Amino acid sequence: MIAKKFRLTTSEIKEFFNKKYSKLIENGLKIYYQANNFSYPKFSVICKKEIFKKAVERNEIKRRIYSVINIFLKRVKIKNYNIIIIPCEMKEFKTVKDKLEISLFKLTA
Repeated sequence: MIAKKFRLTTSEIKEFFNKKYSKLIENGLKIYYQANNFSYPKFSVICKKEIFKKAVERNEIKRRIYSVINIFLKRVKIKNYNIIIIPCEMKEFKTVKDKLEISLFKLTA
């Protein structure tokens, strides 16, 4: 799990979709992002019940994505963005990790 200061709250997520945002859709992931006023990025992972039927699956994919984000934050400096990640399909951990890192590198460039 990532530190609390790097997580978006429910009210911040609601505000996020009321403002203008950009999106990056590829590799089985939908990534929505917008600039924030902090000096660090904030993340949220939303797993839809229509795609992942069981709560176990939703929680597992969230844990996997948050662990990749945690490792990525230690290696690379990400700009100050609010980032919401919505996975569209369940894959092996290695493929999720690789695809998410590729997408996050595009945000840092």
